[in-house]
Amino acid sequence: MELRTTEKWYAYGLSCDEIEGKPYYNVKLVADKKRVFWLKQTDTFKAILITKIDNKLSRLEHMYIFADNSGILPKVKYIELFGNELSTGKKTYQKIIFD
Repeated sequence: MELRTTEKWYAYGLSCDEIEGKPYYNVKLVADKKRVFWLKQTDTFKAILITKIDNKLSRLEHMYIFADNSGILPKVKYIELFGNELSTGKKTYQKIIFD
């Protein structure tokens, strides 16, 4: 099911900006504007998303965003990040809870 406009603006949307002169893009989530993700193309039609998960530079494998949609606008309650540490390959996990 496609996201509603309010869900894109307040919970599940993102923005992406090219980093001049580098093979990376800055990606920011609407749900957590403070956290930065870097999108890096690794091959033709292949890319990885890198961020810090539990203070470890990691390749993001997947994330879960939980938002309360019972009000007029969705409100993000928490985000779970699942990845693998870039230097060791060990699994990384972090749950970010919002008030």
